[in-house]
Amino acid sequence: MQKNSGFTLIELLVVIAIIAILAAILFPVFATAREKARQSSCASNIKQLSMAMLQYAQDYDDQWPFAMGANQSGVGWAGRVYPYVKSTAAFTCPDDMTQAIDAGYFVCSYSFNWNLFYANSTCTTCGSPLSTFTAPAVTVMLAEVSGVEAALTSPIELHNTTTGYPYSASGNGEFFRCGTQPNSRVCGYVTGYLGNCGNTMDTTTAMLNTAGVHSNGANFGLADGHVKWMTAARVSGGSSWNTNSNTPESCSPGWVTAGTNNVGPGKAFDATFNQF
Repeated sequence: MQKNSGFTLIELLVVIAIIAILAAILFPVFATAREKARQSSCASNIKQLSMAMLQYAQDYDDQWPFAMGANQSGVGWAGRVYPYVKSTAAFTCPDDMTQAIDAGYFVCSYSFNWNLFYANSTCTTCGSPLSTFTAPAVTVMLAEVSGVEAALTSPIELHNTTTGYPYSASGNGEFFRCGTQPNSRVCGYVTGYLGNCGNTMDTTTAMLNTAGVHSNGANFGLADGHVKWMTAARVSGGSSWNTNSNTPESCSPGWVTAGTNNVGPGKAFDATFNQF
């Protein structure tokens, strides 16, 4: 007689259970690995843009890129640096789910720190010269945002602020500007609450999430050109009108600044939006 061999029901159930356990263990690992890959791709984008910003400054008398017209708070910067990058993809983070709607516009996942623009009181259309920085390695230049599209390939990206154009964003960690985005789309930071300030910040115009977009943190481009992943609580935000540069973070008005005893390795904050 020929004997047919095979798995019993119990053996099959045991194999299925083992596979299920392995899947439960490995799937989160795979998800974490994929997110780390997206985070690295985003950091690479910011590195390219940071180098483009510094190259632009070298070519334009030590000044940051600025929008057309006076007092635009640094918005419209992306169209000015695009010729140094020559890739619209470099302006989009893989974790940014924003979809460009208008023809000729592209997603811009990064925002310029407008404090660098406003720091020059002698020129309404240019920012603070690089030569004046006391601690560029801890001064934020670019931060992650979502909900923004802009005419990246146009050197005069900010066409007309009175007719509701969207444009590449800028902000100071507390407030935010991105123009009139399509379909009344909300735009803002995806870093989490900067300086651990929580709901005391302008959450309607600045913050889209309570935790960072990349593993509860976000990538930041610093003014010396390097890129660093940081949790939002380790970054001081706020306006440039600080009354005491060493005041501990209290959300308003004590925003700590670069070059002080509260910003740097081993200090209260790893970086700040304030140059002075």
